[in-house]
Amino acid sequence: MSGSTRPPQRGVSKTLAYCAYLHHDGLQLPASGVSGCPVEVMAQGNLRVAWSEVVWPFAGQDLQQSAVGFHAVVERIFQQTAVSPFQLLTVFETRDALTEFAQQYAAAIVADLERLRGFVQMECVLYVVGTRAAAEGDTPRARPHHDAGALVRLSEHAGEVCQALEPVAREVKVHAEASSRRIFALVERGQEQRFADAVQEPALPALVYRRFKGPRPAAEFCRIRLRAAGISEGP
Repeated sequence: MSGSTRPPQRGVSKTLAYCAYLHHDGLQLPASGVSGCPVEVMAQGNLRVAWSEVVWPFAGQDLQQSAVGFHAVVERIFQQTAVSPFQLLTVFETRDALTEFAQQYAAAIVADLERLRGFVQMECVLYVVGTRAAAEGDTPRARPHHDAGALVRLSEHAGEVCQALEPVAREVKVHAEASSRRIFALVERGQEQRFADAVQEPALPALVYRRFKGPRPAAEFCRIRLRAAGISEGP
């Protein structure tokens, strides 16, 4: 009929997975997570998976808030124990599909969690900012120029930081980009200040800057990554 409008299509119910962790008495979960949906627990032996039943797909305007809710649940559990987080806003078709996933990969997930028990991830980002004003005629989006000497100092300083972290970190990984280095350290829970002290021990060279992140779940040190399509090996 002319002028008629189609009623808005309603979403379907799907199972959103937050993270996996090992059971222990006294662990407390948040009451609600993404979109205010109750947080539930699925058990597979000693393995636990936190999940919620959500309406999917998520509305575009709600994606940021959904991400905040997702991270809040993971963080609450991480404050109490080691977790292996799922990829952000991972959904399964049904609860049975999540159960089947957990049954299939339980041994690998538990092995990761046992290895990471008592550890957290800390990060130090080292970076160089632009050192020369854009040439006349360059657009505002022109790529900033970086002093070659500063980039050499950046690389050398990253090596010094990694060396300083040897007495503190169980394991260290470095992600190298054109004008930055992201240094991830696996440290014992409660030793975050030792990490900060070690990172600041080598003096910063000219034009090199740093910032810290953490403590966070040791996602960079998980040997597997959790997602609905199955597990993938970490870097």
